[in-house]
Amino acid sequence: MPSLRPASALAFASALIVVAACAAGARAQSSYQISQSLGVGLTPGTSQVSGFTCADASLPNEDCVAPIALPFPYTFYGQTFTAANVSTNGVLQFASASNDYGQNQVCFPLPQFNYAILPHWNDLQMNGAGEGVFTSVTGLPGSRVFNIEWRASYEFLPAGTLNFEVRLYENQQRFDIVYGNIGGSGASAPGGGITVPAVGAQQATDGQYTALSSACGLAAGGLRSGLALTFTGTGNPSRFIAGRVTDPDGNPLSGITVTLSGDASAQFTTGMDGRYKFPDLTGSNYSVAASQAGRYFYPGSRSFGAYPLAQFAGSQTINFVRTPPPAAGDVLITEFRFHGTGVPAAKGQPAYSVFTDEFVELYNNTNSTIVVNTPDGSSGWLLEAANHQSYIIPRGTVIPPRAHFLVAGTGYNTLFLYAPGEDFFSGDIADDSGIALFSSIGSPNLSTRIDAVGFDNATTPVDPLYREGAPLAPLAATEAQYTANTSEFSWVRKLAAGLPQDTNDNAADFQLVSTSGAPLGAVQPVIGAPAPENLYSPPTRNSQIKASYVDPGCVTTSTDPASACARVRDTTPVTGGSLGTLSIRRKWTNQAGAPVVRLRFRIVNLSTLGNRDVAEADLRVLSSSDVTVTGTNGAVNLKALTLEQMPRVTVTSGGLNTGVRAGSITLASPLAPGASINVEFRLGVEAEGNYRFAVNVEAQTSTPPAPAFESRPPFSFREAVSLSRATPARRRPARAPRRRRRG
Repeated sequence: MPSLRPASALAFASALIVVAACAAGARAQSSYQISQSLGVGLTPGTSQVSGFTCADASLPNEDCVAPIALPFPYTFYGQTFTAANVSTNGVLQFASASNDYGQNQVCFPLPQFNYAILPHWNDLQMNGAGEGVFTSVTGLPGSRVFNIEWRASYEFLPAGTLNFEVRLYENQQRFDIVYGNIGGSGASAPGGGITVPAVGAQQATDGQYTALSSACGLAAGGLRSGLALTFTGTGNPSRFIAGRVTDPDGNPLSGITVTLSGDASAQFTTGMDGRYKFPDLTGSNYSVAASQAGRYFYPGSRSFGAYPLAQFAGSQTINFVRTPPPAAGDVLITEFRFHGTGVPAAKGQPAYSVFTDEFVELYNNTNSTIVVNTPDGSSGWLLEAANHQSYIIPRGTVIPPRAHFLVAGTGYNTLFLYAPGEDFFSGDIADDSGIALFSSIGSPNLSTRIDAVGFDNATTPVDPLYREGAPLAPLAATEAQYTANTSEFSWVRKLAAGLPQDTNDNAADFQLVSTSGAPLGAVQPVIGAPAPENLYSPPTRNSQIKASYVDPGCVTTSTDPASACARVRDTTPVTGGSLGTLSIRRKWTNQAGAPVVRLRFRIVNLSTLGNRDVAEADLRVLSSSDVTVTGTNGAVNLKALTLEQMPRVTVTSGGLNTGVRAGSITLASPLAPGASINVEFRLGVEAEGNYRFAVNVEAQTSTPPAPAFESRPPFSFREAVSLSRATPARRRPARAPRRRRRG
């Protein structure tokens, strides 16, 4: 999106008119207070809103507004309305019709909006399949609820990345904001690359408001899946500061002292619900902070007053999160590269710097949410290279359990459309050097180091602070070799056990992968693919998406491609399989308790070029097709799995770290809870022998799933038979009991 709003668009937006009716008998309703809860699911909209008018006709479903009729009169800040405007950028407006996307990053009150609810004001788009604004009405007349649901994404991210709704209650001074899935990993948080959403409600531009999140104050702990904000109207016009004190996972904490100072002084000790409130504030200068002996919190404090502080002109909801100090290994460097490739820039695009077409992927290696904080008050965590190029992960950044955070180079280009970086380094990381993550910018040393990975570089020795155990062998590639390399590559942390391997030995834990498998410098890579992940990538759900046989009556290997057996060996040569193919069929059942809208499988173990013993098979991952086969009990439909493509490199076969996507599972056609999908993994055979093949399941849900602490290993299809020994299928009745092999 452009960085500035065109003047014509502003004029266009201001020309829109919405009908508002004043109710003479409306109850006094001059302010709102917020209560917060977790674990709440969405009530999906069923009717899609149409009639959007956009700021730029060439950008449909971006920066647009549309009128909607309310199914019942609704009173908001003392005014009763029968219609409203919805914005694609996450705003419901009763007396304005702005299509602004929030580029100004201003504080409440927001001059663009009159009588407005902001569930997630940001630069959103709705161009993907299944995206849009949807409404539904639930309940009986007199106590109905009008649900307005946004299904949206950020630019360059997959459709349905964001999912949230507003609920209006008939005959009540109440509305709710509920978050379904905010990003693939389930949290919307500051990372620098994505701006902070504004969340709250406001009357006129100079009237009352209640704010939870804006550029002037982040929502501590982020916005997360299942979070519900209940706004209740009150006739008390006085302002307040209120909120909750929680741990990083949102669990309330009791016994925490919250102190108010400034134009009024007070203290509040939280109870079992973790809540505090300072009501009836009439001044303009305040500061609020949470404290407990031996602990520290994010934010450390929030202050209001004269510039440059935020003005205290409305009620503020301020949450505090008690953050434990990270231990070594809590966050891991899981994938990286320090140099780009010779892949050309896209047609019509300017050339990019191959030196800085680099990235570092971080991974929350715990089953708890991490909120970045520093006990010494420094501005964040330090991700620093051995040549002292660095990036600061800001305090307040939220990394959900088992989720990723991606930091890219300023020339990050060839993989940008695969996974945009959350933010960017300011310089070039030296080739064959090292990088480390520290829990403070003020003291990078072994005591503050969380993780590190580096090389054994005889030409320019790498400081041991920036590597662990035995170092990686340097590529020692010349610039001409990098430029001639037209494949994508990266160093990836091994996932043979499902979760990232961390033995504190870089040489044992990392593997170089390449889409071509051709040697790069002095190192032979494993054929595979880089697959950087960010906060919006679908997380691993091995424990929630379960595998079983497509045909329990045939769990052996067949030579008949029309059979539904567990494996089929076909010796017909194909591209990527000079000795034919091996097909592995499995049924996957959604036990997450929520609809799955994105489903892919990541290859975490494979006997292939650069990763096989002499006696092992050499396999390549291929795309499969939709096909109908015959099982013991009749026809079985197998759905296609498609190789994920690199934006600048055409991938016809894959290997380690490659993803295959179930394209039939989308926001528009999700996999419902309890439902199953039959798929075929198609492997090209370049050499026969025993083989290894294991996958992680990665899935995004449209609403909060059941909690999943990923300790389950990948689904392994390791076989103890040679591929050349496939025999015709031996079927047996499905009812006959037999001990099944896992996977």
